Amino acid sequence: MELAKMGMKAPKRKPSKLELEVAKNLGDEWEYVGDGKLAIGGLVPDFIHRTRKEVLEVFGCYYHACPAHFPNTPVGPKTSPSLRESVYAANGYKMEFLWEHDIKMARRKLAFADSGVKDPSVYAKS
Repeated sequence: MELAKMGMKAPKRKPSKLELEVAKNLGDEWEYVGDGKLAIGGLVPDFIHRTRKEVLEVFGCYYHACPAHFPNTPVGPKTSPSLRESVYAANGYKMEFLWEHDIKMARRKLAFADSGVKDPSVYAKS
């Protein structure tokens, strides 16, 4: 449900650098709505698919307490990936999410490939 219909406004915010990077790689079928254009079940998703009931969330490792990097960090009530997924599902939306570390890893792999490096693992720290 849109916040405007409920007589409420979502906080206006600009996309993060990570969200801008993801937006460049998404096709025209995805729209950035993280600025509060749309709320679903009281949550504001980052991106929404224009024709299917799907949302895409871009999770920063620190803010969303990524289990790979911040396993013992408490997660805020509205930032929990599982809570967000259940709220979207209850409203008929499928949720996909990307972790910051996965986006950065894909960026590094692409940079190595563009440089002609076939096996970037040779540069890994032992």
